[in-house]
Amino acid sequence: MLTDALPRISLAHLPTPLEELPRLRAALGGGPRLWIKRDDQTGLATGGNKARKLEFLVAEALERGADTLVTVGAAQSNHCRQTAAAAARVGLRCALVLSGHPPPRPWNGNLLLHVLLGAELHWVGDGERSDAAAAVVEGLRAEGARPFFFGVGGSVPTGAAGYVAAVEELYAQLQARSLSLDRIVFASGSAGTQAGILVGVQALGMETRVEGIDVSAVSALRAEILALAAIAQLIRPGTPVVYGMSSSVPDMRSGVNLAGAVEIGLLGAAVAQLARRCGLPCLMSSGTDAHAPGAQAMMERLMTFLFPALAGIDLINLTTLETKMTLSLEQWVIEEEVLNAVERLLQGITVDDESLALDVIQEIGPKGAFVTVDHTLRHFREELLTPNLFHRQPRDAWEAAGAPDMQTRAREQARRILAEHHPPSLPDDVAVQLDAILKGVEADRG
Repeated sequence: MLTDALPRISLAHLPTPLEELPRLRAALGGGPRLWIKRDDQTGLATGGNKARKLEFLVAEALERGADTLVTVGAAQSNHCRQTAAAAARVGLRCALVLSGHPPPRPWNGNLLLHVLLGAELHWVGDGERSDAAAAVVEGLRAEGARPFFFGVGGSVPTGAAGYVAAVEELYAQLQARSLSLDRIVFASGSAGTQAGILVGVQALGMETRVEGIDVSAVSALRAEILALAAIAQLIRPGTPVVYGMSSSVPDMRSGVNLAGAVEIGLLGAAVAQLARRCGLPCLMSSGTDAHAPGAQAMMERLMTFLFPALAGIDLINLTTLETKMTLSLEQWVIEEEVLNAVERLLQGITVDDESLALDVIQEIGPKGAFVTVDHTLRHFREELLTPNLFHRQPRDAWEAAGAPDMQTRAREQARRILAEHHPPSLPDDVAVQLDAILKGVEADRG
């Protein structure tokens, strides 16, 4: 099987039935034959598709020596219900991080089942679900527990393997009935199911179109990323994966792909949040469509860079001008100022005894000055960003200097760097290793 390299335990009643829907076809006025894969009958705590993912996720948790499953979802989440059931089945503790505040009692539906299945409930309240989940995991570790966390819907690469196996199961059922499918249609939310189906269909060479019906934002992007991550895990379990995006949006007036649209920044922020749900590092690109350094380039860089940075992106690829077609040394120098400013924003405001300096305030009093005290001299460089290119002197001083604009100052800085910078040489052992790699590649090419 395609998933033989991954650990797996039996939780679901498989295979689930494949049933034809002739009456639905008739009600729709004819058309193609319709079939349904009854994954509502997986059996784990009344059934559902998440049982397939949990067979691989729980097996990984056990292999890592975990004693507690931690996941997130809505109060009535099917995923959380089946996670609690899976934990009870194998004797693990279960902590569920649920959105919002606890509803009034009596509880019903999945929320009641969470409790009956022995799960510990942690409510997010008005905060961020990812932050609450991280706090729960850290709290469990502080207690001496060994938590294993996976995000909403179990939609991580390991979980997606559940639907790679599901496609293999479906393929065997089709072969037994001498059937083929034109399309596989399903709801796609957190995109783990879609990712697994895509991998399975491609791996088995099925000439079947895969159509996920989007029930949440950016699910197609997430499905593609998780599909690639699932392939990597199937080929080599444990392969490090970076959750990344290099998307563009069109200018609807011309059809041109844009690199500096504000929506790129929004997508980057979404990627950062989705990657955090999977526990994966993430990257994205920040671009500009400006043809030359200037106001447009700076504005677009900030729009595509700031939002992802604030959302917790790990690595941002800064592309060049004119949608990656033009290189400008001046623009690079200007962008260093943008990066420094964003880095300062990310540092935030430190609040502790040293930064509050209540003793200094009391000593100086309401009529004193703080600019010359030791506390100010110790901290002003790290607290106040001093840009290299901004001109903050009075107008007469600026005019006396020739009234240089930012691009002029950036060009001078770029030339100074080219003239004065001397990059350090590679250590001898690194150079030897690189030479050996190159010789190996040349030898392989013959």
